Amino acid sequence: MILAFTAGAFVPIQTGTNAYLSKGLGNGMLSTLVVFIIASVTTLIALVVQKPEVPSLSLITLIPWYAWCIGGILGSAYIFLLIYTAPKLGMATVVGVVVLGQMLMAMIIDHFGWLGISTHEINWGRVSGTILMVIGLFIIKKF
Repeated sequence: MILAFTAGAFVPIQTGTNAYLSKGLGNGMLSTLVVFIIASVTTLIALVVQKPEVPSLSLITLIPWYAWCIGGILGSAYIFLLIYTAPKLGMATVVGVVVLGQMLMAMIIDHFGWLGISTHEINWGRVSGTILMVIGLFIIKKF
């Protein structure tokens, strides 16, 4: 829970610094590229330190095509969209809307058990929590 909380706390910091970089570079997509280059170098350093066992080719071929592509495509779109929207809407609104989008998609994925996730049906408790999030977003946006 603490690690997930920490990851969530990183989002507005990351968004703000990425937006600042975008403003300085004059291009949100260029900023996104810089972010991913730095992320790739950082990940490479972490892998060198960890020295993980490389999976066999037979295991690698069992991974579906979309697992190789979708995360990177959506990650790039996510970073760019945050860079684009944060200066216009404000950090609190953007983060709130991002969390709402995550919650709605997570409930759909849980409900249908997509992507290898165990099934957790959408119920009134989950819907009520989401409605409260929407109300909270309206309050945040208003003030």
